[in-house]
Amino acid sequence: MDEQLARRLQQVGKKFKLNSPFFSYEEIHQGNVNHTYRVDYIRDDGTGMARIKNYLVQRVNTYAFRDPVALMENIDKVTEYIHAKRPKQTCLHYHHTDESKTYLFEGEEFWRVCNYIPSVTYDTCEDLEIVRSAAEAFGDFQIALAEFDASQLSYTIPDFHNTRKRYETLIANAKEDKLGRVRNIREELDYLLSVQDLALFLHWLVIPRTVLSRQRPAGRGRDFRYRSCVRHQRSMKMESPKTNGPDRLPQRQGAA
Repeated sequence: MDEQLARRLQQVGKKFKLNSPFFSYEEIHQGNVNHTYRVDYIRDDGTGMARIKNYLVQRVNTYAFRDPVALMENIDKVTEYIHAKRPKQTCLHYHHTDESKTYLFEGEEFWRVCNYIPSVTYDTCEDLEIVRSAAEAFGDFQIALAEFDASQLSYTIPDFHNTRKRYETLIANAKEDKLGRVRNIREELDYLLSVQDLALFLHWLVIPRTVLSRQRPAGRGRDFRYRSCVRHQRSMKMESPKTNGPDRLPQRQGAA
């Protein structure tokens, strides 16, 4: 255990009113954006017996998230909305400081603390049952937010989900090939370009606020039907998602 890091985590915990005795921490290495730790505290279980209480503590990457305050305001609005709607369901909950903020901004460090929910992370997965479960969880998340007013959220990373712009940047950088790396990733580039039309079509279907709407069929109780809401092409005043022109890289010449 890194004693200096442990003491820093303890200091951060106190700022979020975690005043129980600090026990230990473990760094969570999944993910490549933030620094994430499971931090353990000793709590009284109410009968005089000690038990370990876990929290998730993160130092947010402020290079990736240039407006971390807006990010946390978004997260707080979404998580609290779901918690109010489903009070008996386990939800993310971000702890507050003495200043009633869900974050701690000290110097160049931006921290947040939430409840720790035991889970399993898959970097890759070939089990369709696991994929199906993940899709159901994501769908359930969208359903929970079906009536949420997304206009109250801030846009924290412009064009993050702009697939068209991502492709334009990829193609431009690959054509320029400043560091001569294209020859090493030709197979991956060819695949991405082969599915470009499909990717841009899916991007074309994206809607800004309401993702799903739901209807309760007569006489079927809790058996809901869900239908996707998509923009009508006539109202979008956009060109067809079919790509045209210079969106193909020159073929490799000679041996790599």
